[in-house]
Amino acid sequence: ASSELGVVAVFAKETVKILQDKFESFKVWEDAGIKVPKTVLINKDTDLQELLDDLGGSMWIRAISGAGGRGSLPVHDVPTAKNWLDFNEKNGSWTGNFTASELLEPETVTWMSIWKDGELVVAQGRKRLYWELSKISPSGVTGATGTGLTYSDPELNKMAEKAVRSSDSNPTGLFGVDMAYDKNGTPNPTEINIGRFFTTHQFFTDAGLNMPEIFVKLAYGEATPKLKTNLNPLPEDLVWIRGMDF
Repeated sequence: ASSELGVVAVFAKETVKILQDKFESFKVWEDAGIKVPKTVLINKDTDLQELLDDLGGSMWIRAISGAGGRGSLPVHDVPTAKNWLDFNEKNGSWTGNFTASELLEPETVTWMSIWKDGELVVAQGRKRLYWELSKISPSGVTGATGTGLTYSDPELNKMAEKAVRSSDSNPTGLFGVDMAYDKNGTPNPTEINIGRFFTTHQFFTDAGLNMPEIFVKLAYGEATPKLKTNLNPLPEDLVWIRGMDF
C-alpha cells in the first residue's frame, strides 16, 4: 500500500500466511469444497508405505513453501521417497516441511488475475505446454514456462475464482492461481502466487492485454482500458515461446 498512490494491494496477513504455505492452502480449499488432490503433511511418524498405497502407488512430494518446484519429486516407491526427504532435510529434519499428494496429470494452467475491493477486474488463463530447462530438475518442474498458450475454460474460471475467494473474503491485488488437471479432467488448484505477476506476463501485453498497466492505473485511481470481457479477453491458442538466452 502507498499513501501517495492509493491502495494498490492490501493483503490480510492471514491471506499471505495461508498462500505461502501449500498445506494451509490445501486445507482452506478442501474446507471450501474445492476439488483438490488428496494431500498429507509428512511427519516423522508417517508410514510412507501406507501413504503411498493410500495415494494409489504414486505420489507427488514437495516442500510446503518456496517457488520453482522447490523440493518436488514424483515417487513410486518408499526408498526413493525416504532418500528424497533425507536429501532435502531442513534444519536437521524434513518433518513438517513436506507434503505428499495425489500425482496429477502433467497438464497445468495458470489463471492470472487482478482484484480490487473484492471485485475481479480481469483474469486471463494460460496453459503450459512444457517447463523450460525441465531436464535440469529432478521433478521436471522448474517454475519457468517454456511455451504457453492463451486458454479459456468456464470450469477453470469457476474453480480459480472460488480458490481466490476462499483464501480472502475481500481480495485486492494480484492472485496467480496455478492449477493441474486430474485424471478426470478436473482442474485442481495447487497454489496461488500472491502479489506478483508470473514470468510471462509480457506474453499477454504483446497480445493486447497489458495487466501491469491496468494494475498501475488502479493504483493511481485512473481509468483502466476498456475490455470486451474481464474473463479471458485474449483470443484462445495464442502461443508464446521462450527460453534461456533467446
